[in-house]
Amino acid sequence: MQKDLSRVRRAVDALYEATSVEDGLRNGEIVISTHDVAEFAGRLAANLRDDGQPVIYVGPTHDVLADIDTIQLEQILDNLIENAERYRRPGTDIELQLVSSDAALTLTVFNQGAPIPDADLDRIFDLGVSGSDQAGNSGLGLFASRIYGLAMRLTLHAENRSNGVALILGFPAQPASSSRGIQLHGRRASDS
Repeated sequence: MQKDLSRVRRAVDALYEATSVEDGLRNGEIVISTHDVAEFAGRLAANLRDDGQPVIYVGPTHDVLADIDTIQLEQILDNLIENAERYRRPGTDIELQLVSSDAALTLTVFNQGAPIPDADLDRIFDLGVSGSDQAGNSGLGLFASRIYGLAMRLTLHAENRSNGVALILGFPAQPASSSRGIQLHGRRASDS
């Protein structure tokens, strides 16, 4: 009975907080412009590490351009990193992994730890869904992250890997003819 009441309370809290997420989107608070995702992610990981959080950045250091709202992307990553912190194996780092290629640009938050049951891989992004009964965990963070990501045309999904879980943000591909191409092994995709 107590566990059911706790879930109901979390669901009500999540609905209340979700209203502010939707209001923010309706009010046009997302401002998209071109930024270097590699510099952004590297700086974010360094700042978090300086604050004592076990986050490391793995990827190129610059010239990976994408159209994003940096404030919203930071909020998304804060939620994903908070989730990774909750489920990581003690003593391991959380990796912020940036991978770019001709076809894709992904930014992954990876933690070593137990896998997510296959049936829940997509469900974890639903409002109020949480795998934890910890106080203050309403199941809103991953839901809000997916909503904010969609507003920037990003995709967000979870994937089990051999030694942990990856929460993967997919960025829209830049046109090959764009001068804002993504970095490919020292040259821009648009230079090919």
